[in-house]
Amino acid sequence: MKLQAKLILALVLVSILATVTSVTISSYLSFKNVSQGAQKINHLVLTSISKDIQAGLKTIIDPLYKYATGGSLSPYLMDTKSELGKKQIEWGLMNTNATLKSEGYLGTYLILSDGTTFDDTGEITPDISDKFS
Repeated sequence: MKLQAKLILALVLVSILATVTSVTISSYLSFKNVSQGAQKINHLVLTSISKDIQAGLKTIIDPLYKYATGGSLSPYLMDTKSELGKKQIEWGLMNTNATLKSEGYLGTYLILSDGTTFDDTGEITPDISDKFS
């Protein structure tokens, strides 16, 4: 084989090797940058969505939290076993409904630690078995 052919073959092999190396390195760097960019976008989107959800929940839950912790309902919970105590709870829930309707609440339920459930009409037995089957 002539020297000229060997040089041409060497140049072709070097250029192929350089091209493969260049493409490999540029692909690696571009995928790395795209991956980092996608992670940044993902983080920003999730942060924004979580802030929106927190703000939405705050506007929904704050009126109920303020009413429940403000002491407006506690006088009605002194006696939860007698009929008079149950009537007081019913009265308290009617007041609660009236107060919270202006905040957009449709109804209020009170579940005591023993499982007894009340709404503004009195003691109720909720039937939720159909809802989950």
